[in-house]
Amino acid sequence: MARAKLFSAQLRLVNNIVNFFENSTTKVNKESQTLEHFKCRLELLEKYWDKFMDHDDELILFEQELKAEKYFAEDYYTLIELEYTKVKTAIKQIIASLSESQQQTQQQQPFPRAASRSTVIFDQSSALPKLSLPTFSGQQDEWESFKQRFCSLVRDN
Repeated sequence: MARAKLFSAQLRLVNNIVNFFENSTTKVNKESQTLEHFKCRLELLEKYWDKFMDHDDELILFEQELKAEKYFAEDYYTLIELEYTKVKTAIKQIIASLSESQQQTQQQQPFPRAASRSTVIFDQSSALPKLSLPTFSGQQDEWESFKQRFCSLVRDN
């Protein structure tokens, strides 16, 4: 990788790591802050860190030429290493807390939870009554009454 591109990529990684915790928490709605969300975010953080270290190893070769750059002058490696460990620790604590909460919830439930939220288990012994839905004739003047009947049967119930 050319030196300028490498340096630019490294600065993007610096920005990604510095903003990582905020992007994982405050910029994500509460419903999305699940155990799986934080596990995925932790994996992503580790990938950023691996790339950061690889790029740093390459940039060290140009340290004399780039020593006036903030990256070397202000020892960005150490600063980002500290930020990485702080963020990784915080995310691991969130994961532990969510895991504990999830285990407590599962222990309190009389039935085992489905593997995912989208999994639905139907009991074949009970069936819902058939719902006869109105049909639309295609006449424009009948649209409003059809829409009201349909919505009252489907959406409102």
